[in-house]
Amino acid sequence: MAAVATDYRCGWHTVHDHVIAVADAALEAEPAAVRVLGIDETRRGKAKWEYDPVLGRRVWVDRWDTGLVDITGNQGLLAQVNGRNSATVIDWLEERDANWRAAVIHVAIDLSAAYARAVRLGLPGAIVIVDRFHLVKKANDMVDAVRRRVTFAQRGRRGRKTDVEWINRRRLLRGAGRLTGAQRHTLFAKLLTADPGEDIAAAWAFHIVAKSP
Repeated sequence: MAAVATDYRCGWHTVHDHVIAVADAALEAEPAAVRVLGIDETRRGKAKWEYDPVLGRRVWVDRWDTGLVDITGNQGLLAQVNGRNSATVIDWLEERDANWRAAVIHVAIDLSAAYARAVRLGLPGAIVIVDRFHLVKKANDMVDAVRRRVTFAQRGRRGRKTDVEWINRRRLLRGAGRLTGAQRHTLFAKLLTADPGEDIAAAWAFHIVAKSP
């Protein structure tokens, strides 16, 4: 806004007032139908007390916002509401009419139980799906946890540079498409020599499935 004000040689507040007028008009309009809804949180600094002129007192402001996005359409960000609990999402969904809610067939979320509950209550006809980023992250964390557990159980210590599973720790987190058939075969054989119980190999196989498109 400062750059626009400089270009048009007007005050910053003039530009800001125009932004508010345009934003208010856009926010008052109902969003078009959405087939795949995305829900995720965004943090805006730290939570703190702020004075609310409407209530006439200080209120605790949660710095976590929830963003609702039209994933497969062209509307982009539909709303950003304060808070990241299920009630916050349910309140916004209940403001939409029944036809709008019925049009949503899938909702993509992270692994938040609060968002999953909000979808179950606010959009009972929609299918909850986990976005791929969080799914892959959980798979990576699982492989690392199994590798560390097996190393400690067999060697009584943490992994070292001489351990087969430690040497290949980064390759274990690669997608299957980034490894050749020969590399996958070699890695699997090395895992079996380091872990006869096949725990790491089993975790790695699950990880490949999770990262597959």
